[in-house]
Amino acid sequence: MNPAGASARSRRALAALLAGLLLLAVLVTARRIEERRALRRAWPTYQGTLTLAGLGAPVKVVRDRRGVPHLRARTERDAWFALGFVHAQDRLAQMEWLRRAARGRTAEAIGRDGLATDRLARTLGLGSLADAEAERLQPATLRTLEAYAAGVNARLARIRDGATRPPLALMRRRVTPEDWKPADSVAVVKLAAWSLDGAVEESLVLWELIEHLGGFGALPFFPPDAAGRLLPQGPERSVRARPDSRSLAALRQATGLVGRSVGSSAWLVPPARSASGRPLLAADLHLEPTVPALLHQAHLSAPGFERAGASIPGVPVFWVGHNGRVAWAGVHARAMVIDLYAESLHPRDPDRYHDGRSWRSLATREETIAVRGGEPVALRVRATRHGPLLDGLLAGDGKQGEPIAVAWPGAQPGNGIAALLRAARSTTAEEFRRALAAHHEPVLAFLFADAAGRGGLQVAGFVPQRPVPSGLVPMPGRSSWTEWREPLPFERLPRATLEADGAWLVAADGGLPEPAADGPAIEWLWRSGERTHRIEALLDEAASAGPLDALDLVDMQQDVRSAVGPERARLALALAGSEDTLPREAREVVGLLHAWDGRADAGSVAAAAYHAFLMRLVREVLAEPLGPERLERYLRLRTASPETLMGSLLVAARDGEPGDAGLAEPERVRGAVRTALRETGLALLVELGPNRERWTWGRLHPLRFRPLGWPEASTGERLASRPYGGDGVTVAVGEYDPVRPFAVRVASVFRFVVDTANLEIALTSLAPGASEHPGHAARDAGLDSWLEGRPGLLATHPVLIEETARERLRLEPAS
Repeated sequence: MNPAGASARSRRALAALLAGLLLLAVLVTARRIEERRALRRAWPTYQGTLTLAGLGAPVKVVRDRRGVPHLRARTERDAWFALGFVHAQDRLAQMEWLRRAARGRTAEAIGRDGLATDRLARTLGLGSLADAEAERLQPATLRTLEAYAAGVNARLARIRDGATRPPLALMRRRVTPEDWKPADSVAVVKLAAWSLDGAVEESLVLWELIEHLGGFGALPFFPPDAAGRLLPQGPERSVRARPDSRSLAALRQATGLVGRSVGSSAWLVPPARSASGRPLLAADLHLEPTVPALLHQAHLSAPGFERAGASIPGVPVFWVGHNGRVAWAGVHARAMVIDLYAESLHPRDPDRYHDGRSWRSLATREETIAVRGGEPVALRVRATRHGPLLDGLLAGDGKQGEPIAVAWPGAQPGNGIAALLRAARSTTAEEFRRALAAHHEPVLAFLFADAAGRGGLQVAGFVPQRPVPSGLVPMPGRSSWTEWREPLPFERLPRATLEADGAWLVAADGGLPEPAADGPAIEWLWRSGERTHRIEALLDEAASAGPLDALDLVDMQQDVRSAVGPERARLALALAGSEDTLPREAREVVGLLHAWDGRADAGSVAAAAYHAFLMRLVREVLAEPLGPERLERYLRLRTASPETLMGSLLVAARDGEPGDAGLAEPERVRGAVRTALRETGLALLVELGPNRERWTWGRLHPLRFRPLGWPEASTGERLASRPYGGDGVTVAVGEYDPVRPFAVRVASVFRFVVDTANLEIALTSLAPGASEHPGHAARDAGLDSWLEGRPGLLATHPVLIEETARERLRLEPAS
């Protein structure tokens, strides 16, 4: 063997390897440079002049430093056209995602990861329902949606002509959006309505708990104000169907409408308590922190026409905002508006079911779901008179799953656009309220006030008029007494009038006023009232120092104090017994809990100890009586409140009232508290290290923004994770998932405050920003000020708009 030759060969091999690595680095660098160039070519034009076919007259688009567009048109039609265009400029990938999610067409773009979303959307028939509803639209509504769609399509035409590039997510997937249609806007609203109102999992899990614990044993798990606390006998046979969390949560994940705090908050200050002598309106919209946010801010104006506020890209409706004369905010009302039916299929013919009188054929339709990179998936949808069967979306005890049909308002004639467009034209508060009578979906609680000082609260939407309460559990499909066909009359829905020198009006997680008239009651999901009570306490405290102004309401929106948390902690510590008998790790937690004042700011060590202890206590108390799988299903419920349940069980244990299922048996709860205290101390030590000063809530409770919809919505860089405060009941929401604690799952992503004495100045915050385009300044332009509690100015006066202008664009009609 020649050592010199071997050495030379080694040197040549090493040189070849280094050359290969260098070439690879060059190629990767070149690809990144090209991708950055492509990203910049996809950025929308914010300055200069663009010529657009379909526009009637020139429109000025002025953007402020946050990228918020102010659109000044000569006609209302051109204003809606311009809104469609800027929505597509800023959020085209988001709009395409929401449309595909609603129509069950995500898998053809992202592959098998989209199948769960598509199966549920196709089963519910959101797309076909929207198409049918579009055929019934009133002329005024249709004209608005057509103008908006024309603006969206003007942006698409520029992409097809090569004048600009598509957004990164669409470019990477090589997705070319089809033209936008009015029916697509209807479909997006149906998607949002189902995501808010569809409580299938709640109904199935509550029924499972009745079967497991008995009717009275399951009572603590039900909403405290469930109608009559009725526990029906239910179907003649056991409902073996169990919720498949991946399948049923797919559409909520697609929209970012997850978590029990999504109900949002709003409150009105009456004129006598306002420094201006006119009502003040504040609103927080609670959403999953996503990039981009589900919502988009804009201001439209034309002679005799004005809108300013927040909308969902794809829908020309402002859910929170004002029109220069009336301000409003819509939050989720938390009404139970779906019903499940356990159907009886023919033992020898599974395509027939019994309607209580005779055997009938199921309605069937065949769907084909295209899958990117795979074979198409066939889906057979079967339906009874109540609605579609949730075939394949439920799990059974080793079986296919029970024939469960779902009835929900979105399958009834009506839409969630027409009434809100009409309400936004109102010049008085009473006119606004009357316009809500035709609202269909989702079911919302609106707070509204006008410049003259009048205002009120009104629940609006299709709330089923049930012959008897469902008890929130599946009902027998064969029984005629379970049927509902009509909604409750509008005058039967909760409402209140803002009195000049009266009380505050709050729509949050608390009870809404019930009509005094006799008739069917509304069934509600969980409404703990904790946030409502805190808002009312903050308003009372601020008013004691004098009349309130808009900045007082801005300060309240930053509040992260829980009034109930310390009380729960004290209840638990009282049950734990003598501190001297606890191990050292537990005594450390006891000391923190004793000193906690309820503030859950990011730097609070006691807040970290409380939430870590609370989640361990929930599992210690409930794991044995429920079993691990049943407990997981309960904790995954979007609207249930494990904290409220634990508070009631602690009270019962203190008072020696174990309950029918023995959940609150004092000795068992005492042992669970002692174990949870010790495990909390050990867990904090492992999770956050030995330095107790670093056991802060913010370190345990980080805020992260995930891409909304498309996995390719980011270029690889992510908005940095950062410590965050609040929890699921604080005014400034920082809710976490009890199954996978403690990262932030829901936050107060959009904030709005306005004094109706001067509607030309609203104070708003939207995180992270206006744009979806990675690297663009407007993508996270609002994040820092949102985190710091410094709202921006959403001005509508021309002088103020010019003062805050950053970019100016002129849209010209094609000759």
